[in-house]
Amino acid sequence: MTPRRTPTTDGIEIPDRELYEGRPERLAQLEEARLEDEIGRRIFSLRERAGLTPRQLAHRLGVTAQFVADLEDAAVEANYLLWLQRVAAALSKRVQIRCVPARRQLQAA
Repeated sequence: MTPRRTPTTDGIEIPDRELYEGRPERLAQLEEARLEDEIGRRIFSLRERAGLTPRQLAHRLGVTAQFVADLEDAAVEANYLLWLQRVAAALSKRVQIRCVPARRQLQAA
């Protein structure tokens, strides 16, 4: 017998249950998208703090300004960690990676 779950009116939990509960492959895709988005925001922040335009950063990386914009928007199929490392190096920085506690995930029913 499947355990009964508590009803909710939480506007975030409802779609989570509908789209992700019991679907580990979708949860993995969501986490990957979140990570790519976070890296894109970091690239944007690094560029802004360096006082560079997307075109200037693109020139340093040997890519187009559109590619930089797409990286920042997480709108391109790319190895985001590799590109973060390349951006950091182009700005005389290095990447540090740390692990933090995982977000609460819905349990499979």
